[in-house]
Amino acid sequence: MRIKMMLVTVLAAGLTAGAAAAQDQPARMSLGSVQLSRSVLANDQPLAAGSYEIRLTGRQADPVVGETPHTEQWIEFLRNGNVVGREVAVVITAADLARMVNRPLPIRDGARVDLLRGGKYLRVWVAKDGTNYVVYLRTGQGH
Repeated sequence: MRIKMMLVTVLAAGLTAGAAAAQDQPARMSLGSVQLSRSVLANDQPLAAGSYEIRLTGRQADPVVGETPHTEQWIEFLRNGNVVGREVAVVITAADLARMVNRPLPIRDGARVDLLRGGKYLRVWVAKDGTNYVVYLRTGQGH
């Protein structure tokens, strides 16, 4: 009987810890839609030019040594409701962005896609509810 009680206590504690960990993870959330002007690579997988819905996965990227946790999260690119690519986005709060940029913020709410100098990267910038998500996607230009 004592062993059963201990097992029930351990299982209950494990379920409580699992529920708490699940609450720490944000739910999948749509960040909006973007139009990619050219084919790119997302996590080394090809994405064709075209329209995509971008969705936050709720999964944080593992920080590298010296990096602050929670500054990168995985996002998904969806086409016709299907996930066709994933990539890591840098997460920047509006307050942090205001401290880093000494000019008007690029966008408040919405999305912006820019081909960066040299054509090697396409920057996808999405702002939603005071948080900015920035992704750099490699093009086929000049590896």
